Amino acid sequence: MMKLWLLKKRGDTPKNMIWDYDVNLGFVIRAETERVARYLADELEGDEGRIGDRLADSNHVWLNPEITTCDELTAEANDTRCVVLQSYRRSGL
Repeated sequence: MMKLWLLKKRGDTPKNMIWDYDVNLGFVIRAETERVARYLADELEGDEGRIGDRLADSNHVWLNPEITTCDELTAEANDTRCVVLQSYRRSGL
């Protein structure tokens, strides 16, 4: 059975790990398990996990539960509010 998974970076990731540009900050993925959801996110990884101009030892951040979260989205979790998707484009200045 397919489930929806919300993947996000943890707030306490190492300060020197780059999350500024060319990175994914989160995913909503449909998959059977957390493991499969994490692997699908890993396939779409950008520059997440870089420290300066090199990859960190913790490359594949979407596979690492110490750096990213992966929570199942259920209808029963109605006591927790969250925006699942926001699609926003800033106008050119």
